[in-house]
Amino acid sequence: AFLPYRGGRLPPAGPVDPAERFADRETAKAWLDAERHNLLATALHAAQHGRDEHTSYQSGTLARYLAIASHFADAELLHTAALHCPDVDQQWRDDTRYNLAAIYLHLGRPQQVLDLYRTRMPHDMADAQTRRRSHDALGVTFMMLGRCADALDHHQRALAAGRAAGDRVAEATTLSNLALV
Repeated sequence: AFLPYRGGRLPPAGPVDPAERFADRETAKAWLDAERHNLLATALHAAQHGRDEHTSYQSGTLARYLAIASHFADAELLHTAALHCPDVDQQWRDDTRYNLAAIYLHLGRPQQVLDLYRTRMPHDMADAQTRRRSHDALGVTFMMLGRCADALDHHQRALAAGRAAGDRVAEATTLSNLALV
C-alpha cells in the first residue's frame, strides 16, 4: 500500500535526524538544484488539490533559494499560487506577499509590487519583521518609480522597526536603501 495511513495524508513529521542533514552548503544547493522542478510541481499540485498548507510552506521554505539562484519565474509561480491559497493563516500570506514583492523587484516590476500591497499594507501586518521588510520593499518600489517622498517615508518606518527590534543587519540594509533615496 502506497499510502497506508488514513485519509491519504502523511503522518506528522518527527524531528530531523542530524545524520540526515546535508554535510555542507554546496551539497544542500546541489540537492535543491536537482529537485527544484519536483518541489515546485508538488507544491503547485498541492495548491490545486486543497493542500494549501503544503503550498504555503514550500513557498516560504524555497523563497530564499529561488531568489538567490535567480529562479525568478519559478518563484513567481510558486509565491502566486501560495498567495491564492485560501486556507492559510494571515502570517503565511503576509510572508508570501513580501516574497513575491521581492521577486517583482528583482524583475523590475514595481507596479506589481504596489498592486500586491493595495490589499494589505505593512501597517496591517502583525509580525514586526514582515512589516519591516514590506516597508523596505515599498521604499525601494517608490524609489524605482521616482516617488522619493513615499520611498523616504517607508524606509524611515522600516528603519524604526529594525531599531526597535535591535536588528542591526536590518538597520544597515535600510540605511543603505535610505542613502539611495
